[in-house]
Amino acid sequence: MSQVCPKLVPSSSQVEELIIRINKDYLSIDDIMNLFGLKNRTRFRKEYITPALAEGALEMKYPNTPRHPRQQYRMTELAKTWKEWYEKKNK
Repeated sequence: MSQVCPKLVPSSSQVEELIIRINKDYLSIDDIMNLFGLKNRTRFRKEYITPALAEGALEMKYPNTPRHPRQQYRMTELAKTWKEWYEKKNK
């Protein structure tokens, strides 16, 4: 049985790692940074969050207010599909 790669192909190793590490729930940027053990919010946003949003791997809880004080992020359906494919491929 062949496994077909989903439509989402992470553009960088950072986006790939982000999808692999987060779960399906909404998480704050601080929560996500803690998963990586990183402290530099500006760099994290530039290298992980912004590219993941641009390619449709993440979605915002408050999409109409990107700088909402309680902004959170979660995987999109595309990212969930890619993560399932990745996990099966790497068993």
